[in-house]
Amino acid sequence: MASTASTLVPNFGTTAQAAAAQAAAAVNYGNVGNGNVGLFNTGNYNVGIGLNGDHLTGIGPLHIGQ
Repeated sequence: MASTASTLVPNFGTTAQAAAAQAAAAVNYGNVGNGNVGLFNTGNYNVGIGLNGDHLTGIGPLHIGQ
């Protein structure tokens, strides 16, 4: 049985990233770019707070990239 953290979800990455996006979907403010979820993200498809770049998950400098 595969771990949910490593299971890929089409068009989003891992199930962990998809779960984070769903949890943060209610909080979405000050984002610039496409597909950002969270607060004050700049770039594309970021999930978190204060991220600057593409496909990042986390908070500011404490983030993981794709």
